[in-house]
Amino acid sequence: MKIIQLEYFLKIVECGSITKAAKELYVSQPTLTKAINNLEAEFNIHLLERSAQGICVTPEGRKFFRYAVNVVIASRNLVNTFSESTGETCVLSLASQQLDFVYDLIDEICASHSYRSINIDLQELRRGKVAEYVADFRSDLGLMVLSGDDTLSFQRQLTKRQLQISPLDTSGVYICVGPNSPYYERSEVSIEEASSCLHVLLDIDEVSKYELLAGNSDSFEVDSSRIIFVNSINAARHFIAKWDAAMYAPKWILKQMTENTVIRAIPVKDKDRWNNVNRLVWVKRQNEALSPVEQQFVDLLNVYFQLPESAQTPELG
Repeated sequence: MKIIQLEYFLKIVECGSITKAAKELYVSQPTLTKAINNLEAEFNIHLLERSAQGICVTPEGRKFFRYAVNVVIASRNLVNTFSESTGETCVLSLASQQLDFVYDLIDEICASHSYRSINIDLQELRRGKVAEYVADFRSDLGLMVLSGDDTLSFQRQLTKRQLQISPLDTSGVYICVGPNSPYYERSEVSIEEASSCLHVLLDIDEVSKYELLAGNSDSFEVDSSRIIFVNSINAARHFIAKWDAAMYAPKWILKQMTENTVIRAIPVKDKDRWNNVNRLVWVKRQNEALSPVEQQFVDLLNVYFQLPESAQTPELG
């Protein structure tokens, strides 16, 4: 397989015709046909159906197309990054839960670089996916929230992934409610009071979701028959604003939850138990040095959270 063969295949699919693709690529039709035939023979698959009306991509071809796109993009990124003629391009590849300060830090990164010399790849994911993306080299840095009520199985998953975990900040627990909640005007609410509410749960990993629904979770008291699982803050805001619903949240998403909405964030009672239950951390793969732009981002994190220099060394996860 050659990259040029994949590029030919992508162009044929884009144009819907080998004839049109040949004209745009300035190559002969037999050249394109041979490239497709070689791909089909190499992988023992059938990519295209030919007809008088043009070409049709087979089910195998559609699946192959998705992989081919990623390979071609990766190849171009390699050329752009390491080609002496184009100069050095900085890449910040970040997987993160939805956190209200991340966009501001990326703004600072972009402001300090020419837009022609930096690529930002921000993936906003459920927290279990954050660790997975970093461990699997799909992202280089991760930002996620660890809770004192995390299941042991989830903690074991983090340990197995060979990640370095660096603490940034701690947070107590807040409960986000809308005007239809009986607690809307309260200054604080207890876990026991909120236990019977319709609960919106944001970014719950699959293991914790299963244990919660099975009644095996040691997390907050939640009625497992009244839950809405969501993976976006917009969805969470919709249901909380419209229904008598509540959502537990750390301080790092309160701005997104409450700004320009009717939602209020109210502290949870029993501060001795809930004051520092959430830990915000950044993660990277062990034994890998940070690039200059990654170090710049980490430095901005440390400044943002006012960490002393002694607290900036990663700890082993």
